[in-house]
Amino acid sequence: MLRKPRMLAAIALANKMARRIWAMITKGESYRDPALAMT
Repeated sequence: MLRKPRMLAAIALANKMARRIWAMITKGESYRDPALAMT
């Protein structure tokens, strides 16, 4: 029971990353580091 929330969070983060990567690939964009964009 204790591991379930951790696994759900890991799956949610992986899904979020996969969606971003898919969008970048389909649009032909390169990665922009958010930390560099703020400076």
